[in-house]
Amino acid sequence: MLIARIIVYLSALLWLAVPIRQWKEKYFLYFFILSLTDPLVMLLRIYFSSVYPFQIYMISTMLLVVSLLNINSKKLFLWGGAILTGTALAVFVNVFKLAIPLTIVHTLILLILVRKVTIRIIENSGIKIFHCLFLMYQMTLTLKFFMVITNTRTGVLYFYVTSFFEILIALYFSLSKEGSSRIILRFEQNLA
Repeated sequence: MLIARIIVYLSALLWLAVPIRQWKEKYFLYFFILSLTDPLVMLLRIYFSSVYPFQIYMISTMLLVVSLLNINSKKLFLWGGAILTGTALAVFVNVFKLAIPLTIVHTLILLILVRKVTIRIIENSGIKIFHCLFLMYQMTLTLKFFMVITNTRTGVLYFYVTSFFEILIALYFSLSKEGSSRIILRFEQNLA
């Protein structure tokens, strides 16, 4: 259990550095919300034992969705309602049933990112390391919650294994920005 704690604390610490490097970048808000979630969960668990991590994850996940969307004032009201619904779910629904909506919303986030990355691939005529790792990271988050739904024992083990993998991804995002990332696979455009 000591190794698991070290992995979780190290991961949370390293993710705090990511928004600093991503300042003024396209995904800054996403990384900012993400970096604050685990430390917030840890602090709330220390001071309020009745707060469960999934409750905080539900709220932060709703905020992650909003951070990825281009929201105008008309949609802001709709998304405000979605965040309130997510918050209500987090507070009033059985905490163990929150893994299902978390998985669904993280799948939605993954689809949003796939769309955004696909557009960037077309614009750049190639795939950047940044985008590959960004999609892989979001897939690990989505799979974490899916594993918790399907098998708690395996899900917890998978949670710690992916947390270790996410430490490496946090290191990359702490050192590299989207604009400075190298293209690892370039595509030829035929204009015939």
